[in-house]
Amino acid sequence: MRYNKKHLTFKRSLLASCISLLPLMSAQAQVTQLAQNGDFEDGGDAAANNAAYWWFGFGTDTPSATMEDAHWGNYSGLSTGRTDTWQGPAQNLLSQLEAGKTYTIGVWVKLAGDTASDAVTLSVKKAGDGDDVYTNIISGTAYNDMWTYLEGDYALTIENPGATLSEVTAYIQGPASGVSFYVDDLSVIENADAAAPELISNGDLEAGTTANWNAFGPPVIAASTEQAQSGTYSALVTGRTDTWNGIAQNVQSALESGKRYNTSVWVRLKNGDGAASTVQLTMKKTDNDGDSYIGIGSASVDNSAWVQISGSYAHEVNGSLTDLQLYIQGPDAGIEYYVDDLSVKESSNPDWKTSANARIDALRKREAVLSFVDADNGNAAVTSGETVEIRQYRNEFMFGSAIASEVLTNDQYQNFFLENFEWGVFENEIKWPATEPSQGNVDYSTPDAMVAFAQENDIRLRGHTLFWSNPEFIQTWVQELTGQDLVDAIDARLSSVLTDNYNGVFEQWDVNNEMLHYSFYEDTLSDYDGAGFNPRVYLFDQANLLDPDAEYYVNDFNVISPPYRYDDYVAQIRELRSGGAPIEAIGVQGHFGTNVDHTAIHRAFDALSALGLPIVVTEFDANDPDDAARAEHLETLYRTALAHPSVKGVLMWGFWEDRHWRPDAAIVDSNWNINEAGLRYQALRDEWRTDLDDVADDDGVTYTGFHGQYRVTASDGTNTLYGEYTLEKGQGTQNIEVALSAQAPWGETPTPAPTPTPAPTPEPTPEPTPEPTPTPGVYDPDVDVADSAGGGAAGGSAFLILLSVLFGSRIFDRNAKRRTQN
Repeated sequence: MRYNKKHLTFKRSLLASCISLLPLMSAQAQVTQLAQNGDFEDGGDAAANNAAYWWFGFGTDTPSATMEDAHWGNYSGLSTGRTDTWQGPAQNLLSQLEAGKTYTIGVWVKLAGDTASDAVTLSVKKAGDGDDVYTNIISGTAYNDMWTYLEGDYALTIENPGATLSEVTAYIQGPASGVSFYVDDLSVIENADAAAPELISNGDLEAGTTANWNAFGPPVIAASTEQAQSGTYSALVTGRTDTWNGIAQNVQSALESGKRYNTSVWVRLKNGDGAASTVQLTMKKTDNDGDSYIGIGSASVDNSAWVQISGSYAHEVNGSLTDLQLYIQGPDAGIEYYVDDLSVKESSNPDWKTSANARIDALRKREAVLSFVDADNGNAAVTSGETVEIRQYRNEFMFGSAIASEVLTNDQYQNFFLENFEWGVFENEIKWPATEPSQGNVDYSTPDAMVAFAQENDIRLRGHTLFWSNPEFIQTWVQELTGQDLVDAIDARLSSVLTDNYNGVFEQWDVNNEMLHYSFYEDTLSDYDGAGFNPRVYLFDQANLLDPDAEYYVNDFNVISPPYRYDDYVAQIRELRSGGAPIEAIGVQGHFGTNVDHTAIHRAFDALSALGLPIVVTEFDANDPDDAARAEHLETLYRTALAHPSVKGVLMWGFWEDRHWRPDAAIVDSNWNINEAGLRYQALRDEWRTDLDDVADDDGVTYTGFHGQYRVTASDGTNTLYGEYTLEKGQGTQNIEVALSAQAPWGETPTPAPTPTPAPTPEPTPEPTPEPTPTPGVYDPDVDVADSAGGGAAGGSAFLILLSVLFGSRIFDRNAKRRTQN
């Protein structure tokens, strides 16, 4: 059945809560969770019975389990009764930790009440080794409208030989006296990587000089005592004339090809007007492939506090390595900044897939008990010993792809799509330039035909896109409009799509594509209707009014791919929602080169999950000429996505080499031969679907399967009955009564489409467009970041008009809802 978006909740099971945090570090020797009841799912009054519930109040704080709010699961901890900033909820980890080891500690925090934001700090108190030692692990800002994640490393040491520790307490402090706050999902995990040898020389600048550092570009660098993240010194970077100018270290001799490294640095701006700037940690590599600029991590930084930027870097060298520079860039020219505590350590890099698979089993599967009744008379339809075939035909998780108008004319394209995907999104055919190339010249004949194809084949649809912020892909006639004329055109576009033609057809809509990078509507309407008018909010509001059953998305690139601007994205979404924009889900484009990093992607998902909204990877491809490597990239993205509780789907941005904006990202070649990436995708689909043959007992059939829709065929050797059911997300066993009848609900038993035969005279494969040489500080869109076009060429309006004429006779009921999904 069609879900009601207004009543969606995102509650996860206890197991999902416990294991969702396991891979937050780039790698760790083990993933044993050492915190007790860190997710509060045991419930109860922690203060009254801390032996059972493990939490206690540090100071006058009184922590209790509450169902008022939760990061994951049903419960969080509520900290109340605080009379000073240092007070908060705590957990004594003495029995869990060992001296001489390093642990990564993380926790989610959210303010309760009217205080909009305040400082929070994750700290540890150690007692029994001489004087009590208080260590602040990490500080941040908590808000009352979203969750904030705090994470840092803590090394447990004993300084006095023979000392016996009496307390190792992790606690959360910081907000002003009287401010209550929630905590959830405390995670304590041994981190062997933190103890790995440091590969950076003078990374903390405590030598009092800039030895081993060098300027990247023309800046001047100097050791400074004006600010320091730790110790006495930091590096001050001045004289910057461009955004890519910064400070660097040559790490060519320190890193080995084929290994992965955990990298971090602390940055703080010196000057500026107090506004934040995006700062990026980047690796410049020069080998036989030329210069490559690989984004490792980024963060929003201002002059009020130190901010840590971290990420994982996989070092792969082609031929001879001649230069390897780790550098910090990003603020506008003229902005000076401090740098401290640069760190590069080799990752032990365990098999992340093992923990990911455990999370997938916990998040995406459920036990079901099936009983069977006759649909006609309600009597039992299956007796003990009868054979039951169970076949999953649709996943609850979204597996989809972009489709082009070729789906109307190319049988091989059509068959491949139907065999491999359940969701579709049109590449260009429903974008504004395609449907109204000149004002008033509105034609939906091509998207009409494509929608008809989708409805005929039970394909669910997401809409891309109502508007696009990039002026390069906005019609000239629209760019010439201002003020009320532009607002009228916007209103007409919304009404035409969401009311007159496709009301209830598309379940999801990208509203204003790529607002993180472009701002046409905001800029053009900045003076319209006074200072209180926000064009971006207006687009969301109006769309939601016209088709309230659809789910409305932001959609942007460079979020889960380098340079990982997820912090900027979170800030933008928070600002839009605070202004009233009904943003109900987060779209992230995943246009990758060869740097598809599980750890970085998972960290980005975690940052976005703080908003409490579902996430969809709306446009995925990995541009790599090596099919085997492309298959690994594909698996990394999909397995990471399924293993994260906030992610509800992945859609490829195309599949066929001859109709792909990046041919080296296709999963099937020009002649319809499935390459290694395509075979890997199909293997993953098989892995994440449940098909089984079973024999019923007196209770029916019990099994554990992936969430989604199933078909049943039951036979006693003489008669055969059929039925359908849905295994839903949820906690505990789902008891399902399946109504069976002699007629299959899906009609004729479907016959798989034949494997396409290669064309006898294939056309030559088109030569790919040469990749441009990247400029320092500018990410090559065909290497590691999304093309500014946001997934495919947006031009070709004349071609689409021609298709509209050719296929205009293929009409459908525009107000018809998509087929009901059981």
